Amino acid sequence: DKCFRLFLLPLLAFVGPPFRVSRHLNDAVRSCVEHIRKFQTLATLVADLQPTLALDRDELERDGHTQAHRSRQFAALVEVMFCELYSALDGVRYTVLALYRKCRGVQERSTSKLFSRAAAREYGPEFPEEIRLVLAAAHESWFPELRRLRTAFTHGGLGSCMLSQDRRSISYMNPSLGDAATAHVIPDIVSHLSHLAGATFATVDAIFAYLYGRLEPEPKQHLCGVYKHHMYMREVIAEPNLNQ
Repeated sequence: DKCFRLFLLPLLAFVGPPFRVSRHLNDAVRSCVEHIRKFQTLATLVADLQPTLALDRDELERDGHTQAHRSRQFAALVEVMFCELYSALDGVRYTVLALYRKCRGVQERSTSKLFSRAAAREYGPEFPEEIRLVLAAAHESWFPELRRLRTAFTHGGLGSCMLSQDRRSISYMNPSLGDAATAHVIPDIVSHLSHLAGATFATVDAIFAYLYGRLEPEPKQHLCGVYKHHMYMREVIAEPNLNQ
C-alpha cells in the first residue's frame, strides 16, 4: 500500500523528460496502478468474509461435515489476489518495455523472463543497474513462489480453505499446486499472501522510486480542486517528498 501511495501515482502524474512520453508508457504504469487497486479492493472483501469461516468450522464440529460455502468463497478471492499481484508485475514489465525497448534482453512476452534475465545479467548496458539488482534479488527469493501459485491458480482448479481447529489460522489446499501431498497445502494462507504482497509492493516501490527520481524538474499543471463551479489549477514539480 505504501509503494502505491508514494511512487506509482506521482510517476503517472509527472511522467516526462528524460523519458519519452507515450500512450504505451502511460498505459503500462496505469496497468500497475489498477491491478494494485484491484488487489486492495479484494483485500477488503476478504477481510469482511474471514470472520464467517468460523460458521463453517461450527458446522463441521457440530454435524461432522460442512458444505464450506464461505470457505470456498474465501479461497476464490485469495486465488484472485495472488493473480493480481502477478498482474501488477506484468505492468512493471510493460513499463520496462516502454522505457528500454531498444536495450538488449528487454522483451514483452514473459514477466518471468523479466526477472530471470536480470538475475543472469543478460540485459545490455543501457538497462539501469538499480532496477536489475531489484529484479535479481526478487528472482532469488520470493518471485518463483508467486509465479508457481499464479500458474496453478490460472490453469488449475479452485482450491479450498478451512479455519484451523484452534481458529488461529486458515489453511489452503489445492492439488494443482504440485505432485507431492505436502505441496498441496499452505498451512497459513493469509500470512503467505501477506508475505508475497509485501515483497511485491517493495519491489514495485523500489523500481518506480528509481524512475520517479530520474524525472527532470519540469512543471506540470494539476487540478487542485473545484469551488463554486470554478476549477483551480497549479503548477507542480516532481520532488522527492511530494507526498509528505
